[in-house]
Amino acid sequence: MKLFTLIAALSLTCAAQTSYAARPITDIKLAFDEQRPRQIKVEVKWQAQSSILHMADWGAEQFPDGWAHFVKDLSVTDTQNKALIVNFNGKDQWQTSATPGQQLTLRYTVDMSHDQHAWPHGLDEAAYVKEDAIFSTGQALFVVPKDAESFKVSFDLPKTWKSSTPWPKENHSYKVESYDALVSNVMMVGRHHEMVFKEGDFAVTVAVGQARRASVPMIEKVMRPAIREYVRLFGGVPKNNYLVTLHEGLTDGGGFDSSYSLLASEDFHQGNIIEWGHLVTHETLHMWNGTGMHPDANLEWVKEGFSEYYTFLTLYKLGIIDDQLLSKKFENHSRRVFAHRDGTALIDTVKNKQKYWDFMYGGGAIMALVLDHEIRQATSGKKTLENVMHRLFSQYNGKSFNLEQFIAVVNETAGKDLTPLFQRYVIGKEKPDMKAAFAQLGFELVPTTTREIYLIDQANGKSLRRKWVGLKN
Repeated sequence: MKLFTLIAALSLTCAAQTSYAARPITDIKLAFDEQRPRQIKVEVKWQAQSSILHMADWGAEQFPDGWAHFVKDLSVTDTQNKALIVNFNGKDQWQTSATPGQQLTLRYTVDMSHDQHAWPHGLDEAAYVKEDAIFSTGQALFVVPKDAESFKVSFDLPKTWKSSTPWPKENHSYKVESYDALVSNVMMVGRHHEMVFKEGDFAVTVAVGQARRASVPMIEKVMRPAIREYVRLFGGVPKNNYLVTLHEGLTDGGGFDSSYSLLASEDFHQGNIIEWGHLVTHETLHMWNGTGMHPDANLEWVKEGFSEYYTFLTLYKLGIIDDQLLSKKFENHSRRVFAHRDGTALIDTVKNKQKYWDFMYGGGAIMALVLDHEIRQATSGKKTLENVMHRLFSQYNGKSFNLEQFIAVVNETAGKDLTPLFQRYVIGKEKPDMKAAFAQLGFELVPTTTREIYLIDQANGKSLRRKWVGLKN
């Protein structure tokens, strides 16, 4: 009986290994033409399992056919160059006449005219073509087999061009271990400048168009210490390779799986660090809160608002902003809470993120402040919201968590049931009582009848704030 059990176990192990080996890597090649930079030729080779090809089904909402709006001349052939039947569903999938086991080649062209259209989320999340560089998200480029799980991506480039991606490189191609890593990332290709710096277990690649090359030292100046602070805050790193892209444009930024994109209307320098320093610090934090651990959709206020809160504290702790600027940032976000008057609960802002942008960020940041205060009060200062973030990352790195799980970690950290706060200020429609929290932070909150918010520095305010962020007085 024992021998039979052993043989059965070995058989199952071998079968699993055979099944894994039978699913080969999908091979993708992107070809670029310097004379026609807006035409990217894509070739995909794979062994068929499913008969369906697909693109990402999010983003490009303004087009009925989504990202496929930019896909041209798609065809599939077998090893004898015989064309297969391909039917498009009008949105994000192509049904083919493929049969399991066939070796197939998919070819199509991506028309890189994305930046010639209006985008509700800004060009930092679409694709654009500059004189020296082409930027794209993976979701705008890749049509792949529905069941593909791992990929090898290579670039056919003009001699003077380079490719910058967040994926690890093996020989002359990039290894991509999941579909999310393929489509939920950005890349830059062209004659741009590339710089790599390491901070602990991080390898950060900064890909910058020549128009913003002077900004590179400033990006490193802010990112290095911010990364150190976030490693301390969360207790580790989510991944080891990251890509940051930057080019000229209306200042904005967007975070992805192992990368984020930036556009800037002018070079980064000390005089405008209040704007770009915040942007870089906030987007860097999303490597942990947003892509490292994934708050559920109805916790978008945690993803964005809590990232705002720790961006404020990090900028202050690093000496990038002073007490006066910290007060102004909190004033602005408090004003967003007081100005919100249509009765939408914080948890429901995700249903129309564009409309409730200010309240999502402001309400989330103020909720973080209130929870931080409540935890400090409940534990006599022995624990803070940092303990919550550390625990969440430890428990949910690479996973998602919902409101119930989030509240459970908060309550466990506080040693007290803080659920009523969520029922009133997150699920309910009350405005949070933030006066006591600001007092502990060293500010007196003074709301006025004109809907303005002022934070007045207390006599010992600086000492309280330094203690709050963990600095010695």
